[in-house]
Amino acid sequence: MRFELDGSEIGEVAKLAKRLEEEFKGAPTQWKKLTDSVGLLSRALQDAGVNFYGRDEQQRARFREAVGRSMKDLKDVEKILEDAAFVLKSFDGNRRQWCPGWGRPKYSRTQVQQVVVQVAATAMMIRELIAETSSATPESETPHDQQHQINHSRRMILDWLSPNDYASEHVDVVNRTHRDTARNIMISEKFTTWMTEEGRTIFCPGVSGAGKTIAAASVIEELKRRHQDNATVAVTYIYCNYHREESQTVQGLFESLLRQLVNGLPTLPSSVHSLYERYHQGQFRPRLDEVIHCVHEVATMYSRVFVVVDALDECSDNSGNECKRHSGDQTRLLSEMFQLQAQCLVNFFATSRPMANTLETFRQYPSLEIRAGEQDVRKYLDAHMSKLPPFVIQSPELQDQIKDRILQAMDGSFLLATLHLESLTNEQCPETLLQALTDLPTGPQAYTQVYEDLMRRIQTQSINRSNLAIDALHWLAHARRPLKVTELQHALAVELDSTELDHDRITPVKDIVSVCCGLVVVDEQSKVIRLVNRLRCLSLIASIPKRRVLSEPAVRKVPGQPPI
Repeated sequence: MRFELDGSEIGEVAKLAKRLEEEFKGAPTQWKKLTDSVGLLSRALQDAGVNFYGRDEQQRARFREAVGRSMKDLKDVEKILEDAAFVLKSFDGNRRQWCPGWGRPKYSRTQVQQVVVQVAATAMMIRELIAETSSATPESETPHDQQHQINHSRRMILDWLSPNDYASEHVDVVNRTHRDTARNIMISEKFTTWMTEEGRTIFCPGVSGAGKTIAAASVIEELKRRHQDNATVAVTYIYCNYHREESQTVQGLFESLLRQLVNGLPTLPSSVHSLYERYHQGQFRPRLDEVIHCVHEVATMYSRVFVVVDALDECSDNSGNECKRHSGDQTRLLSEMFQLQAQCLVNFFATSRPMANTLETFRQYPSLEIRAGEQDVRKYLDAHMSKLPPFVIQSPELQDQIKDRILQAMDGSFLLATLHLESLTNEQCPETLLQALTDLPTGPQAYTQVYEDLMRRIQTQSINRSNLAIDALHWLAHARRPLKVTELQHALAVELDSTELDHDRITPVKDIVSVCCGLVVVDEQSKVIRLVNRLRCLSLIASIPKRRVLSEPAVRKVPGQPPI
């Protein structure tokens, strides 16, 4: 039977939703998600009542269907309310108070969660319907033109909120990830609990090069895979990076979270519209508390929210020492994140090097150490044996010796394994290669020795190749933001006495990577060129004087980009 109603009756359903939302106010924490989803539906229904008038019959029929579904959902909520293990008790005449009740509830936690998802999905459906029908299409404007305008306005607001959604960084990392990477984390009981229960935190420390970023990307992909058919679940993420000094503030990080949360909704929330209208034409950005308020409000529009933050330790200054400003940023970031978690039952996953202050902050939470898995490293070595001299390629036995020895020496660090492999690429015969394998450094000083050996290789190249490598390393180490391949190529090609760039002086990127002997890599998706470990490279090149090209303002500021 079709659910018949008009605009006023939609208002009645909205009032029911509002009443149920009020009933749950002050309820214990375990009911918060249900409260939030009912509130989301209540606001969607109120907007639907306004949008109902002036629609054609087909659109009105879709509103009827959506509101009919809302009524069914609200009846389910009423049953849960009546059956709750807590009872509403009159207090001071008008106020109400939740008190422990007697008896065992019929509805399990899983059943309640199903209703939460159901209610949130209905609210999303109504929002999508409003988005489709809210603007009348002029006769001269096709539906395609109208949708294009809506999409353009939406993109403008999203870009204004934050230029960073970390999508390109994520794709770059995923492209470097082998199948089943971080499987040891995924199958752990701690991770399973974190993923299935709301409001959980898990902390994953790991030494430099252990594969923390790869692990974070794998977790993000697993969450997206599990919830790909559920629009009421948000998976958000941040990749911290020393080079993002300009935007890597608490405000910048929360603006990025807000952008990602808003991007998952069918329509832009009114609070975000209001923020945009208030600030987009002026010279000031919204205050941090305004941004955080919006994040909290938008988070309640989802049944679940996951936040993955990679490399918390990289909220620090250029030297790698956690100075007061950046240490304060990290402290404030975590403080606000834990408040978001407490109020919106967000699930929080973080990786970091094992810094003392970070370990102390997460001491009370479950943790899983990230170490490079032997299987993952072996897959990498198998795929990169071609980098070694021909006599290695022709000897499967020698390849096995190389892989076994590198696996012994890597000490849980994927990066160390890749550098060990790089250190063998110039060996001229099996005898010297076997000796180099025997001499592979291990223990606490392994990184220092490997980097020093690579730097010696750089400096013993021809003078032109050595100078090119040193210039490239200085540019990448001291840049204030990540550099695109073309930006580094242009910087290296600049002649101080010239007013124009000579394109004949541009060095192919493969040559830049080659002369740097494994210390730089290119992210194929974003075309960003970066150091494999910035802090190590900084300490190595500190004693090598900058060449003249780096000591003067040789490169113009790129329009629309911060200085490099």
